[in-house]
Amino acid sequence: MKLTGQENKSFELWVADYQYRDNKNDEYDSNWLRIQIKLKGFKKEWITIDPSLLTWELHALADWFQKILTGDKNEREIEFIEPNLKFELVDNVGDKFQVRTHLTLESKPSWHHDDETFTFDLVVDRGQIEESVRQLRNDLINFPGRAGVKLS
Repeated sequence: MKLTGQENKSFELWVADYQYRDNKNDEYDSNWLRIQIKLKGFKKEWITIDPSLLTWELHALADWFQKILTGDKNEREIEFIEPNLKFELVDNVGDKFQVRTHLTLESKPSWHHDDETFTFDLVVDRGQIEESVRQLRNDLINFPGRAGVKLS
């Protein structure tokens, strides 16, 4: 998925691979995904790959973006087992969505030394959110749940 805001600041999140490609039988280990994050337009460009989401968490992220499109305000943020990533919907006016992203630990840019978390907001349109949902669901086709994990 890719979100691009003002001043060409962008955040990309893609599945690079399973963390344990050959382990297909353990509910947790076989479902850890190596997530690639890329930032552009900030202090410096940043790219990292780290096992920071499980398959069902990636599915939950796609669902979360889908819910904010429908105006569901019950879940304004989403967090995961590994605290590397967190997203929140700050505001929604018409077809514009202000999405706040928090990056910590290995996902935080190496050049960010100000505090523990690198946080930024991007104002994106409905089309970007729809495309992000499509791209996340496509990643789930390529990297489905394993070891009996069903993602509905």
